Amino acid sequence: METSLEDITYIDKIKEFLNKYYRKEVLNLAKSYPENKSLRIEYSDLEKFDSDLKDKLLKDPEEVIEAAKKSIRTIDLPIDKKFDQINFRVINLPKEKRILASNIRSKHIGKLISTEGIVRKATEVRPKLTKATFKCLRCGEEIEVVQNDRDLTEPNKCTSCERKGPFNLLEEKSVFIDSQKLQIQEPPEDLRGGEQPQELNIHISDDITGIAVPGNRIVLNGVLKSFQKTKNKKKTTLFDVFLEANSIEIKEQEFKELEISDTEKEKILEFSKDKNVYDKIRDSIAPSIYGYEKVKEAMALQLFSGIPKKLPNGSRIRGDIHTLLVGDPGIGKCVSPETKITLGSGQQIQILDLVESYLDNDAKEIEDGYQQPVENGLKVKSLNLEKKKITEREINRVWKRRAPKEMVEIKTTSGKSIKVTPSHPLLIEETGIRWKKARHIDEGMLVKGIKPISSKHKDRNREIHQDPAASSREVLEVNQICDYEVSEINYFEPSFDWVYDLEINNHHNYITDDIFSHNSQILRYVSNLAPRGVYASGKNSTSAGLTAAAVRDEFGDGKWTLEAGALVLADKGIATIDEIDKMDKKDRSALHESMEQQTISIAKAGITATLQSRCALLGAANPKYGRFDEFEPVAEQINLEPTLLSRFDLIFTLTDKPDENRDKKIADHIITTHHKGEKTMKPINKEKSNNEEKDTEEEIDPEIKPELLRKFVAFSKRIVPILTDEAKEKIKKYYLNLREIGEEEDSPVPVTARQLEALIRLAEASARTRLSDKITPTDAERSIKIVRQCLEEVGMDPETGELDIDVLATGTTKSQRDKIKIIRGVIDQLEKGKSKGAPIEEVLEKASEHGLEKTEVKESLRKLREKGDIIEPKAGKTVRTT
Repeated sequence: METSLEDITYIDKIKEFLNKYYRKEVLNLAKSYPENKSLRIEYSDLEKFDSDLKDKLLKDPEEVIEAAKKSIRTIDLPIDKKFDQINFRVINLPKEKRILASNIRSKHIGKLISTEGIVRKATEVRPKLTKATFKCLRCGEEIEVVQNDRDLTEPNKCTSCERKGPFNLLEEKSVFIDSQKLQIQEPPEDLRGGEQPQELNIHISDDITGIAVPGNRIVLNGVLKSFQKTKNKKKTTLFDVFLEANSIEIKEQEFKELEISDTEKEKILEFSKDKNVYDKIRDSIAPSIYGYEKVKEAMALQLFSGIPKKLPNGSRIRGDIHTLLVGDPGIGKCVSPETKITLGSGQQIQILDLVESYLDNDAKEIEDGYQQPVENGLKVKSLNLEKKKITEREINRVWKRRAPKEMVEIKTTSGKSIKVTPSHPLLIEETGIRWKKARHIDEGMLVKGIKPISSKHKDRNREIHQDPAASSREVLEVNQICDYEVSEINYFEPSFDWVYDLEINNHHNYITDDIFSHNSQILRYVSNLAPRGVYASGKNSTSAGLTAAAVRDEFGDGKWTLEAGALVLADKGIATIDEIDKMDKKDRSALHESMEQQTISIAKAGITATLQSRCALLGAANPKYGRFDEFEPVAEQINLEPTLLSRFDLIFTLTDKPDENRDKKIADHIITTHHKGEKTMKPINKEKSNNEEKDTEEEIDPEIKPELLRKFVAFSKRIVPILTDEAKEKIKKYYLNLREIGEEEDSPVPVTARQLEALIRLAEASARTRLSDKITPTDAERSIKIVRQCLEEVGMDPETGELDIDVLATGTTKSQRDKIKIIRGVIDQLEKGKSKGAPIEEVLEKASEHGLEKTEVKESLRKLREKGDIIEPKAGKTVRTT
């Protein structure tokens, strides 16, 4: 390779720079070479030495780095050392030079850039050929060819006999370096409004391979390169990019502080001194959803978290708070069979025809119907509410369920109407865009919809006005989104037998009869509020699942790749997992370790790794039998193993039972929001007092805006509160009082040490909301109140009314275990002398002599059959297997 005059100038400049700033480092490199092959240069030192050289590095990095390697080889050293392979690595570029993956553009190609992200995938480290030596099989000449591309480059012809081969690769005389591919994902704390994180592929080589593992937060400095994409083996005009890494900086895993201005810091400190700060934080979480105060309290405390502790023996006690929300299933969120769905092409089709076309013999039967996963499903029009755009999303799953006793038809002044179940959410306009269940929609409300779409416009993205004062006519003309005013609401008994629903990839909504419908959006509030929030679905996660996995895919060129799941990507943050009860089997086992030890171990295909998952888990699940049965233990109705349930600090049930007092408050809430919405659409009534207007504003707007709340949470992580003696005594007294209840002979176990740890974590989080370094009795009382409510919901035996925490650990209450013990004894007694088992009718009669109702016995027998403890070898007979 020829060296130009300009190259010589840069070689001399860099040599001068190294002699002035890095003479000692070069000498140490010579002593440790070839074990160490890299000289690491601080960007700021280069900037101080020569700003022109620094600018040249940013503009033409490969040229300067190659000149730097040559300059290192020319430095006079007191020891005789030849640097055959040397690396010049630049580190610590300033933050203003850092570019997120989503902001990378064509102008950055060929430039030195810095980017930051979480390692999502990492291939195995493998040798890569950089200089190949070939032997001409005709004359024996050996020819060296530098390798730059992915495909092997052979000599065009022999340099001796000038024939075009054949050639044989001499591996022993060729030069190899270690190589690896990473895929990084933008950090969640740098995303806003539910944006999807962008990914970037990284190529690394030589002595920086094997440093980063999935879940690591890293800063990469390197040269952005492009390659031409192909389609059907033909080159296209589109190019993709990757980063050729020059250096990697592993970030410390401490909680990353968001940039907080002095003004924001003053506001945070002011809020922390407010005696009502806790209520204001709680009410700032999902303010558009009325009620659920205890759940919002739990979410607030989960955001602030307890204190992780390291013990002298090296073990660790987690500070993160795990919460599970269990809500009513999809039966409350379906539409009538004649409802028309808008496909990606703009075509409309009845949901009955769409769903029935997917249902087949493999459709899974559920309590009240059927559900069918869909692969490569049709695309439907869907609203990306965060980006305010209409996009096309694939159908993931279809549902066919028995129609409920009551449906609701919502008619609009435009003539549009929709028939849905009362709990089906629709998108409405009231002081902004939000989802509201059909039963809470009133006449005069504005439901969001879309003008009928012509198929020729199918690829056009449309945006929704963010200005609530914009007229519906403006929105209609500019964005194809419009408001339909509700003119009439009718409840009716359906004449049809079935209702239907779709599950849509990512955005979870679709267009029904030109009106937006919504099928699941429960956890994104907290995910967006958390400084590090990662949202995932238990049944629609990546190949890594929720935890991590070794997978073979295109990224790794068919080789094994270690891929991080949601819990690893959420390290030091919050993982919000929707439909956690539908997660993969391998995730179920890995989740035990993740929730307690906060690590995830992988051992597959020669890959052995332990990844960090130090995050809080907020999960949502549905009752496994379709609906909650208030006469059965809640824990038994959740499709999660008891051992996994017991690892949640808090479990809440979200039911939507009619409640006159609560419904009145909801109505008041809606009227207030409408009042504010009216003010944005027309000038304020001059006759209204300022105080009255202010009161209305305060009723709706959260006291703490989402962005400030995120920074409040981040700021609170600096605080390490300590239990006061009074707080210790309160928590201790509550715990011991409950334990005393279980001391009586044959009593259930009311609480265990896990609930005690949860009490402490919640009290610590409560103190952090005030930025207090002391945990007061008030904090202790707050944690006791929340834990008590959860225990009464999920740890209570509905038959006896007693707390029985064993229901979480075993899935069965003590009263149920006592009944099963009696039934087993009856079966044993009746089996004697009978070859084909105990007659079930006799079991029912005999068990009734012990005071058991026949319905109770039948239910217990069903549970025993499900667990495999009994079988029925013949109709009407039962035999114990254990």
